[in-house]
Amino acid sequence: MLRRALLLTTSLLLAGLVGGTVWLSSTESGLQTSIRLAGQASAGRLQIEQASGRLLGPLDIGSLSWETPDLQVRAEQIHLDWSPTELFHSGLQIAELSLGKLHITSAPDSPPTPAPSTLLLPVTVNVKKLAISRLEYGNLFSAERIAGQLSSNGRQHRLNDFQIETSGVSLRGQAVLDGAAPLPIEASAEITGQLEQHPLALSVKASGPLARIALAATAHQGIEGEVQVELTPFASASFASARIALDNIDPAAWVDGAPAARLSLRADLGPKDDGVAGNFTVSNTQAGRLDRQRLPLDSLVGRLAWQGATTRLESLKAVLNGGGDLSGSGQWQNDGLQLDLTARNLDASKLVSSLRSTRLNGPISATLSSTRQAVKLDLKDSRFTLLAEASHTGQQVSLPRLEIGTGQARLVAKGELTLDKAMAFKAECELSRFDPSQFAKLPAALINARFNTQGKLEP
Repeated sequence: MLRRALLLTTSLLLAGLVGGTVWLSSTESGLQTSIRLAGQASAGRLQIEQASGRLLGPLDIGSLSWETPDLQVRAEQIHLDWSPTELFHSGLQIAELSLGKLHITSAPDSPPTPAPSTLLLPVTVNVKKLAISRLEYGNLFSAERIAGQLSSNGRQHRLNDFQIETSGVSLRGQAVLDGAAPLPIEASAEITGQLEQHPLALSVKASGPLARIALAATAHQGIEGEVQVELTPFASASFASARIALDNIDPAAWVDGAPAARLSLRADLGPKDDGVAGNFTVSNTQAGRLDRQRLPLDSLVGRLAWQGATTRLESLKAVLNGGGDLSGSGQWQNDGLQLDLTARNLDASKLVSSLRSTRLNGPISATLSSTRQAVKLDLKDSRFTLLAEASHTGQQVSLPRLEIGTGQARLVAKGELTLDKAMAFKAECELSRFDPSQFAKLPAALINARFNTQGKLEP
């Protein structure tokens, strides 16, 4: 009798367990119960809302969030179509995993994630369709229309037909990762799209152990050149080094009205403290005068140090057309560039062909931003002096001070111009023994005059 009672009790328990499992996995009420249990087990870190379907699939979730002090993940409009019963036969089979939006935020001062020692899986995996409509990583990065296929035999993990779009640029590629140490990865991709309304095409390859990936990008449309970066995703700095080599850059092709040039850029960068620092060089094989629609720059060298919202430019030296140079420093901050330079042997005739030859020396300061541009200079040589202040803010151009002189000849002026439809202006000017031919290739004269004027350039 006791034996029969134990057998009956065991059978009832097994039946209840099986029945409960079937209920939890194959009914919508079981799904809701499973969600509540998962939320309680995670101490509230996991939150799932608006779920429908069943655990056995297909399954739809309105929103899923996971929050810890260092990481917040929120996924919306999740659809999962999978076959968990296939785990015992052919591994994890997922017909579709799609997300409408995935937002990830991590604490800025959180320690780096330790590198994994192995990524071997106990089962094979096959995800036939993976799709994310929009991905956001804090305020740093966003992308749309992410899609691909995932497969794994437990050791070799493959990503095929991967594609992603961001800011009008699309990437298509594939990758293979070995789950055994040292976790070697091989990946390649083609990037195409528009950059400042110009066609762009890049080829990208990555290889090496997962803790130190060598990435090489070659540009073959829009811009020319190569970029090599050594990525260290599990270190305190996300990269160990970056080398940039770009050629045949023409400012006139990118900015309307800009002078033509053939620029080459070389940069060697690396992490420093919480930012980036390194050296850069710009050379120009088509330097010329501004009135010939050329950029009067032979070369530019310097050092940059970027940290947070500030980029410092140090040890700047620009060699100009004709042999003069500018040296000094600068700083980019709050969407603006501040330059403090010193001119040496500046030859005005090499900048504009109609001007007389000079060897000007002195300070030049400039502020350049999207809302305000200003320049101040005080230059002189054995013959000439040039003192000027000018600014442009909104629709207002101001020239509070302009002084040009040589010997006893002098021009002193100031003025304002409004860049609206009427083009209103006002100006004051005084000329004393002024001979235009001493400053430019103009007819000789001897002018003494003083005048105030105002009006509109457009009726």
